[in-house]
Amino acid sequence: ASGQGGGIIQTIHADTTTEVSNDTNSYEDTGLSANITPTSSTNKILIIVCQHLRAVGSGTTVGMGYRVMRGSTIIEEGRPSDSTGPFQYYFAGGFGSTPNFYLTHSFQMLDDPGVTTQLTYKTRFRHYNGGTIFAQNAGGTLNGKSRIILHEISGD
Repeated sequence: ASGQGGGIIQTIHADTTTEVSNDTNSYEDTGLSANITPTSSTNKILIIVCQHLRAVGSGTTVGMGYRVMRGSTIIEEGRPSDSTGPFQYYFAGGFGSTPNFYLTHSFQMLDDPGVTTQLTYKTRFRHYNGGTIFAQNAGGTLNGKSRIILHEISGD
């Protein structure tokens, strides 16, 4: 209702179990995305992401960077950062010759896009310090499923 603010106008969600791998230092799409068209430019978008990730090292360490995007705009990026860019997760030492980690990255953010045109929210990832990273790992008992939920929240 007008003047109330905070109510949910619409909800969009998307799931994926399709495995995507990345063995480069460049950010690539994880395959998780959803579109939403706000009904008012004063409304906000509550973004909720649960992203399944796997990191396999090429030595005794492995890491990865992670981004949440609105179109081509970075709205969330992992920290810390060095000369090669951000790396949100880093596992080092004592893991043998090929470290192998599974995790679910959970993220929530209230975005204020200020438009009434269709928006695409998606996630991207890259490896840090060698190895290969996977989104929605396939195979075995640790099959991964990722989900994004977008709530349009009344700003009136």
